[in-house]
Amino acid sequence: MLASLRTAGLCMEVVVMTHRILPDRPDIDQLKRQAKELKRLATGGDPAALERFRILPAFAHLPMDALAGVSLALHDAQSVMAREHGFPSWKALAERIEELTLQGDEAVVAFVEAATDGRSGRARRLLERYPDLSRVSFHAALVLGDAARVEALLAENPRLAQEQGGPRDWRPLHYICHTALHAAGLADPDGLVAIARRLLALGEDVQLRFPWKHHGVHRPVLWGAMLVTGSLPVAEVLLEAGADPDDGVTLPILASAGDIAKLDFLHAHGASANQRWATDGAATLYAILQWSNAIDGVRWLLDHGADPDPVFEPNGESPMHAAATRGDVALVELLAARGADLSRRRADGYSPYALAAMNGNRAVAEWLALHGASEALELVDQLIATASRGDRVAVDAMLAGHPALRTQIRPDHYAALYRAAEQGDADAIDALLACGLDPDRGDEEIGKTALHCAAMSGQVEAARLLLARGASTAVRDLEFHAQPLVWAAEGSRMSEGRCGDHEAVGRLLLDAGSPVEWRSDQEPSDAVLEIIDAWRRERR
Repeated sequence: MLASLRTAGLCMEVVVMTHRILPDRPDIDQLKRQAKELKRLATGGDPAALERFRILPAFAHLPMDALAGVSLALHDAQSVMAREHGFPSWKALAERIEELTLQGDEAVVAFVEAATDGRSGRARRLLERYPDLSRVSFHAALVLGDAARVEALLAENPRLAQEQGGPRDWRPLHYICHTALHAAGLADPDGLVAIARRLLALGEDVQLRFPWKHHGVHRPVLWGAMLVTGSLPVAEVLLEAGADPDDGVTLPILASAGDIAKLDFLHAHGASANQRWATDGAATLYAILQWSNAIDGVRWLLDHGADPDPVFEPNGESPMHAAATRGDVALVELLAARGADLSRRRADGYSPYALAAMNGNRAVAEWLALHGASEALELVDQLIATASRGDRVAVDAMLAGHPALRTQIRPDHYAALYRAAEQGDADAIDALLACGLDPDRGDEEIGKTALHCAAMSGQVEAARLLLARGASTAVRDLEFHAQPLVWAAEGSRMSEGRCGDHEAVGRLLLDAGSPVEWRSDQEPSDAVLEIIDAWRRERR
């Protein structure tokens, strides 16, 4: 199929690198052998080999005698090879070699997979190498918005409009509503609109949802059009065809991101600020505060009629409880100004002040106290509040005077540990574990442990401390059945290097013996597994 693609200059391509140039047909195994030889020579003190390691920032300014004393790992040598060829990492080098050596339909599969899991950079490089992808593949034409090619194929076989297929085994509208190429400027925006309209005209269901679940819900194609493809014109086609603006997913996630322009667009098409989160029926305002502190989104909901004080019946929580646990003063002030109750107690009796204190959220606790919402805490809650502030000396003193407090730790106290791990607060983690909290206890909602939280946020020192205190690398959460290593890879995929050091956490977990096997049918997991494989390769 791709014979015509391979005439696009395979032997003509010249890539300019820092010191070295990849051959026309590079061999990753040969480069691995060269990295092993480089490590062997450098470990043996060979000056020329050691000098090559100065290309790495960590070794650039070391004198030769100090460099000779460094314990070099294979991944260091692989990083040298990568940088010598002009790549920032071994993973990037290996990925480029794969792109240069793909055969036949492999290029189509790799391209469509990259386009539909957010790797637009990889998709761009593949498209540059194989510019005729949309001509030879229906699904490549979909993600690129090649309306003419799609229309020609649909004219030959209209049943294609609703057939599952391609690398994801999705229906065509799924690909239109889950392509990263629109935001990257690689897809034809008008073409995507035309294809969406044509698929619906041929009978596709506008209420179609993705086949995998995320947090227990199958997300609708409207969510994909607005948040993944990022095309309001495609979303408008869906809404005009009857897509539900109150689907319980799209508006809440937009609000959690504070995306005002898209919120206004959806509201103009009838979306309610008081709709319920699809998973558990929680009010949108309460639901988004479980994972986001986007004050712009909260303000938009309140400005558009959202109840500032809805109670989630299963636990008696309100948005104020959620804000006190993990929000900031500005968020608490906003809710209070709109009428939220500062003193309402949850079903377990905790007030916003108690939650702020026990989660080390000192600024919010002080604000609540200043506004008359403070209270005396039980001794065990005082212990957790002290530990959440990272005051190990005070914790030890309390335990010395009341050793039985360790036996009074309750499941709800673990929220402080998960939050400390997520934020990388090693002092708080140390103090909380000294109170007797089990590092392997999962939360009651999805079974995540503190190590899962640290991994997802790329918190290296938090992960290191938890591992030193016996945290298991094998424990799996209840929703995705994934070990912390998978959470680290997912965090890396989602953050795209903007925050945290997920790769360092991944290496820590692998060095600690983490299992690598994972299978999930809930959402595309190829990118997560590729990240883990890259981390493993760099350790060899």
